[in-house]
Amino acid sequence: NSGKGTFLVIAVGEYSIAGKIKKDVYGAEGGEDSPLYTKLHKMADSIGKVGVVAATTSMIAILIWRYGVDESDDYEELLDIFMTTIGILACAIPEGLPLALVIALALTSNKMSAESNLVKTLNSCETMGSATTICTDKTGTLTTNRMTVRAAYIDSVLFKVAGTDPVGPRIQAEPNLATERKQLLGS
Repeated sequence: NSGKGTFLVIAVGEYSIAGKIKKDVYGAEGGEDSPLYTKLHKMADSIGKVGVVAATTSMIAILIWRYGVDESDDYEELLDIFMTTIGILACAIPEGLPLALVIALALTSNKMSAESNLVKTLNSCETMGSATTICTDKTGTLTTNRMTVRAAYIDSVLFKVAGTDPVGPRIQAEPNLATERKQLLGS
C-alpha cells in the first residue's frame, strides 16, 4: 500500500527512547581508553619527546658547525637550518600509528565475525584477545565483571562458598590440590 503522511520528530540520538535505553545499558560514551590505546598514547608521547630532543640536538650541532667551525657569516642560512630542524621534528611524529591500530582491529573483527562472534566495537577485539577468563550467565551473555564465584571444582575437589568467605584462599590452603594448579589459579 502507498500513501502520504506527516510526522513530528520529538527526539533523536541519546534523547530518544532507544538512545536512553542504549545509554543505560552501555553507559556513557568516551570512558577510559583500552590498554592498547593507552600504550599507543604513551609510545606516541615518547616518540614525540625523542623527536624534539633529536631536532634540538641537530639544530645546535648544525649551528655550531656552520658558525663555530666553518666560521660562516651568512646569517640567512638560519632559516634553512630552522626548516631542517622542523623537518626532523615532523618526521618523528607518528601520524600513522592510530590508523594502523584501527586497521588491525578491523581485520581482527572480521576474523572474529567469521567464527560467529558478534563484535559491536573494535575495542572488543583487543579485550577479548587478552582475556584469560570469560564470565557468562546461563544464556551465554557476557557479564560486566560483576559475576561472583559460588563454587569451584578443581582436581576432583569441590569448593563451595561458605557465607561471604572468598574461595581463593581456601583453594590455596587445600593440601590435596596440586601445586601447579594453585600457581595457575593465583590468589
